[in-house]
Amino acid sequence: MKQHMYQFLKSKYENELKDHAGLEMFLKHWEERTKATDDSWMNEKTKVIFVEMLEIQREYLSELNKDPKINEEIIRQQLFQIDLEEERLKMI
Repeated sequence: MKQHMYQFLKSKYENELKDHAGLEMFLKHWEERTKATDDSWMNEKTKVIFVEMLEIQREYLSELNKDPKINEEIIRQQLFQIDLEEERLKMI
C-alpha cells in the first residue's frame, strides 16, 4: 500500500509537485514510508514515547497558531499529519 500511495501521488500530481510545498511534503512522506521495511521496531514503549512526541508537537503548533503572522493553513496541515500518525500507530 505504501508503494501504491507513493506512485499515485507521483504520477497524478507530478506537475503540481514542483509548485506546491504541501504536495511535495506528502510525496516525501510517502517516499520515506516506502523505504521503511516494516514497523516491527515499534514496541509498546516506543509507541508511548512516539505519542508523547506527537502531543508535544501538537502543543507547539497550538502556541504558534496564536501568532497572527503564522499561516493557519500550514498549522492545520501539520496537525492533520499528527492525527494521521496517531491513527497509524493504532494499526501497528
